[in-house]
Amino acid sequence: MFKGFTLKDWVIGYLTLGIWILYKIKKNNSKKDINDDKLEKMKQTNEYKKRSLFISPLIFSIENSPIWKQFLFVALLALYFTNGQNNYIIINIIIVFFSLGAIIAAVYTTPTTIYFDIFNKEGFDFYGFDKNGIHKNTQTQFDTDGYNRKGFDKCGFDVEGNNERNFNKDGIHKETKTKYDNDGYDMRGFNSDNIFKDTKTKYDNDGFDVDGYNQKRFDRNGNHKITKDNFDENGFFENNIHKETQTKYDTNGYDVNGFDSNGYNRNGYDRNGFNSDGYNSKGYDRNGFNSNGLNKYGETLSQQNRRIEEEKQRREEERKQKEKAIILKQIDNLNREIAAEKSLMASQRQYGNPDSIHYIERSIARLESEVATLNSKLLTLR
Repeated sequence: MFKGFTLKDWVIGYLTLGIWILYKIKKNNSKKDINDDKLEKMKQTNEYKKRSLFISPLIFSIENSPIWKQFLFVALLALYFTNGQNNYIIINIIIVFFSLGAIIAAVYTTPTTIYFDIFNKEGFDFYGFDKNGIHKNTQTQFDTDGYNRKGFDKCGFDVEGNNERNFNKDGIHKETKTKYDNDGYDMRGFNSDNIFKDTKTKYDNDGFDVDGYNQKRFDRNGNHKITKDNFDENGFFENNIHKETQTKYDTNGYDVNGFDSNGYNRNGYDRNGFNSDGYNSKGYDRNGFNSNGLNKYGETLSQQNRRIEEEKQRREEERKQKEKAIILKQIDNLNREIAAEKSLMASQRQYGNPDSIHYIERSIARLESEVATLNSKLLTLR
């Protein structure tokens, strides 16, 4: 119900009081040498303190109650729950002052984007907004001070002059004191390389670049970057209609991309770069052969196929040779291990250690099996 009341204030105000009460309960329970009357009174006091943990959040829930009345209510409540124990009264009042200090400070803070979806019986929150964000007095999304439910005005700035991303009207970030935020993006969402933060391209979510132009070089108002009018330098509107013919073709019969109704440009080539005879600007058809039936290497189709097959076989042979070299190296390493194991086994036989000899024999058998497997793989590569 307070302007700017945050979760941090709640923790400082309420949990501090709760922690102190739990501490006093634990301290009372640890006392041994007390009579029955005093013990009963302490148990009753502890029960009151336990209850205060549940009722304390309700202390500030009296809507439209003046701050001084709430202050008095808290003080009296603290006195009541101490059950007349003088040694608790001063401490609890100090805690109440501490708690209220945080709350009173929150009253004078500026609106924040932190707000709670708590509405009264008329359907309005503390600031007078309903669930749809409409203010009860202005019947708009803005209150009498010109701020919406999140605390921003019609231009998107709060009372401190910062928008939701903490940029002011001059584009300076609140924390970095530069025109870029902590992630390196400016007020509009572009970084120093003119890349937009959401699309990761040079165009924003609406399709406009850092200068405010789309891919057709029209701005948000529909004006072209070059002509400064609603048509481009070739006379086409943004919807690809020509201003004079009122069709998608200009007076020469070409569309906005420079192709006629048959799909050929002014040079006689289609979108793939081939003319009506099927040849590109270098004189080769879609299969890469000229009018003489030769490719760019001067080969006929059969010669080309033969070369491709030879290159394929060469690459396959290179692959096999590389794989053979790797296998031969592995076999060599395994043979070295086998020799070492056999040498070790010979020394163990001199000492008459049958367990070690058996273990080494198993190791040699395993290594020899790996060598046999690699040799079999070599045969397939020949």
